[in-house]
Amino acid sequence: MPLKNNELARREHSAVECRADGMRLSWMFKDIPTGDAHTLDCRFACSIRIAGNPADRRMFVEVFLASRESATAETIAEHFARSLRTALASLAAQQKAAEAVDGKHTPAWIASLTKAADPIAFAAGLELLPPFQLDIESATLQRQRLEDIARARADERTANQLQHLHRAGELLKQFQAMRHSAPDLPAGKLLDQIGPAELRGVDTARAAARERGALGATAICASDHACARP
Repeated sequence: MPLKNNELARREHSAVECRADGMRLSWMFKDIPTGDAHTLDCRFACSIRIAGNPADRRMFVEVFLASRESATAETIAEHFARSLRTALASLAAQQKAAEAVDGKHTPAWIASLTKAADPIAFAAGLELLPPFQLDIESATLQRQRLEDIARARADERTANQLQHLHRAGELLKQFQAMRHSAPDLPAGKLLDQIGPAELRGVDTARAAARERGALGATAICASDHACARP
């Protein structure tokens, strides 16, 4: 009976059938802590095969087929999982999340992972084969970056609002000075001298002041008074 796609070897009575070519394995490790209090999700993948000499095959059978009929990809991956996770945890603890996800250190991480896995493979009659692949993501870092963008936009909006409020105060002073110099001139005529563009700025300041609440109460009252036409 042919081996299934996920089987590296299978025992049938006293005979053992082994896959001649390699098999692709992958591991997914979630929530690996970094040195800056983030977490990483890491996917590591490589190929694996049973070593060619009879002693290695006997070792493989003892490790994986002594108590089961089939050595599947899942069974073999589980055999390496603890050591790989320990190696990843050690690497992540020494780096910031941004450094881990940018890819510059990926080759060094792969070398460390294969170094941790090689003795386990050797003791089980296996060989690790390329291509080796390591994908690293950080949901916590991504969330922080989105929050930083939102905070920067909020700060920019607040700065613009404060600028409008400051301009509204200047316009009020200008209006009051004009009224003082021409008390008999109607307010509407004075406002015409200020100009529609400046008045639109006052409207913007009034909206900003209302949005900011009590902080802009004075500006609201002042701009309402300035913009009232008889």
